Amino acid sequence: MTQKELLIRLLKYQIGIRRYEAGQRNEILRLIDKIEKKFIKSNDMDIITSEYPDLPNFEAFAKLAVDVSMKGFDKSPSLSMIERISRPRFEGNFMSEWWSRARNDLLFKVKGIIKQGIIESMDKGQITSRLKGAFDGNRAQAAAVVQTSLHTIANDARQSVYEANEDVIDGYYWLSTLDSRTSIPCVSRSGLKWTIDKKPIGHSLPFQTPPIHWNCRSLVMPILSGFDDVKMTRASKLGPIDSNITFDKFLKMLSKKEQDEQLGVGRAQLWRDGKITLKDLLDGKGRELTLEELKEKYA
Repeated sequence: MTQKELLIRLLKYQIGIRRYEAGQRNEILRLIDKIEKKFIKSNDMDIITSEYPDLPNFEAFAKLAVDVSMKGFDKSPSLSMIERISRPRFEGNFMSEWWSRARNDLLFKVKGIIKQGIIESMDKGQITSRLKGAFDGNRAQAAAVVQTSLHTIANDARQSVYEANEDVIDGYYWLSTLDSRTSIPCVSRSGLKWTIDKKPIGHSLPFQTPPIHWNCRSLVMPILSGFDDVKMTRASKLGPIDSNITFDKFLKMLSKKEQDEQLGVGRAQLWRDGKITLKDLLDGKGRELTLEELKEKYA
């Protein structure tokens, strides 16, 4: 397998993952819509506790993600590793805990809205409007948990395969999505490399397996032994571009207005003035620096 073949497989894999995520997310949102309609008619709390949807089948998805990631590699991760992958964690909590929190947050909010409505003598339309707002917020919360859960499993599955086959891998390379929705942490990591031991190459940011924030879309790609940069194209908001392009080069292709929208006016100006690079947007631990901290350190 060549580096180009691996990149093509990785990008196709990511497209498949996003389609699966979208399908699972849409089904969850459909069920929450159904709960909302029932609840607004009855104000019965049991509807939320008994009918709130379950998360997708993580165990089956983890096995599938590992099987797909194995294409082109000889060694598979251990069964215990696959089991761990099927129980995704994010920011110190299992995703099942985040899911329970989403349901409980919805219960807490609708109870508060109804109680406040009675106290303030709101009419039915006012209460309904506030209840719809609570459900809107819950849909966004649920969608983020589903997407981040599946992205965590997919990335952990790939990384477990890479680590099982380190004899044919020299290091790792960060791929960020090239569009206006990409976060500052992912913008800063775009194009960065680490050794097989996960030591930074030419920078100080620690190695992390995506997702590094809610709804993160970034990928880590292995650098195969004996292969250098690959010459091919990948998608971006500007159309097909060189697959090796970093976010720094991508930003230079955008208008001043688009640069300001991506980084924020202050950060973008420091970057255009050559006072900071995109790597400087984070500290050595990967924490996003505020504009004031950047000005104090670099301006």
